[in-house]
Amino acid sequence: MSMIKQVYHENEMTPWKIDMIDEITLISQLRKYLQQKRYVVVFDDVWKIEFWEIVKHALPCNDRESRIIITTRSDLIGASCKESLFDLVHKLQPLSQDKAWELFCRKAFQSEFQRRCPKELVKLLMDIVKKCEGLPLAIVAIGGLLSTKEKVPLEWKKLHDSLSFELESKLFKKFKLLKVLDFEDAPIDYLPQEEHPLSCVQALPNLLNLSFNQAYDGEQLHFEKDDFRRLKRLTLREMKKLKMVEIDRGSLPSLEQLEIGPCPQMKKVPAGIQHLKSLKILDFYEMDKEFVLRMQPDEGEDYWKVKKVTTIHLRYRIIGERYQIYKLGDSNLLERLQGSNMEDQIAM
Repeated sequence: MSMIKQVYHENEMTPWKIDMIDEITLISQLRKYLQQKRYVVVFDDVWKIEFWEIVKHALPCNDRESRIIITTRSDLIGASCKESLFDLVHKLQPLSQDKAWELFCRKAFQSEFQRRCPKELVKLLMDIVKKCEGLPLAIVAIGGLLSTKEKVPLEWKKLHDSLSFELESKLFKKFKLLKVLDFEDAPIDYLPQEEHPLSCVQALPNLLNLSFNQAYDGEQLHFEKDDFRRLKRLTLREMKKLKMVEIDRGSLPSLEQLEIGPCPQMKKVPAGIQHLKSLKILDFYEMDKEFVLRMQPDEGEDYWKVKKVTTIHLRYRIIGERYQIYKLGDSNLLERLQGSNMEDQIAM
């Protein structure tokens, strides 16, 4: 939706009430608009494989030498976007140790020491830079963080020890470092099976976006008071065993968007979701019939938890990664769920 708004020039009229148009109509609208144009579109930092499966339908191949550029930190996504011999994947190589050190010093000492590291800190910080494995994103993130700290060896030793622990942990190695050192955006495909699985990402207090994709085989997730105070978007996707999400009062105070599903074992709306005063958008993907019925405006037992949320979407797959979007109380959705329930009974 934001893409179509950007594509239309300022002196052209954007389609009326674009925010109310469904996904399929938006794709058709954008494709029609671009059909006779030469265009360049850049999608930066893509993390979802299904993204290209949806957006490609809006971008016509019109023999006008148009170009589409996608940047990602995932090899899997890069490969999934390559559909012909003419599609090129360019893989950036890690920085050399010298270049990595130069970049780090420019960020960490950008306004002092002539952008050079004081001698007493060289050994300490060189060790941190080595652990970044030549990844510019990690180097810039850590350099920017350290630039705000007092240049005292004892203070930086504490930071070194703290960062070293996080960079060497089993979980962060699985992310290959680049996914978590953004400090704002962390797509996660693994959570440890332990009593408090979320503790491993609480070391990143400045996260704005957190996405769990097939990341957890446990039955319960608990967001405790003061957890993720800056987080604005949380995604819980394809957790097949997850039954319950519990949100304490004071947790996720800045959360604006929550995506859940498919989670076939989850039958109830997350406990404590009513505490999320900043929540504006709820997106549920292919949730179970019982879950949906509990949210219905008329007699749903859980409706009171979500009644103040501005936008609630229930999405069900049509073809591939395309979804039909329903709203609470939509009779078409209830008919669909009833039909799927009958099919399950026949199959039994």
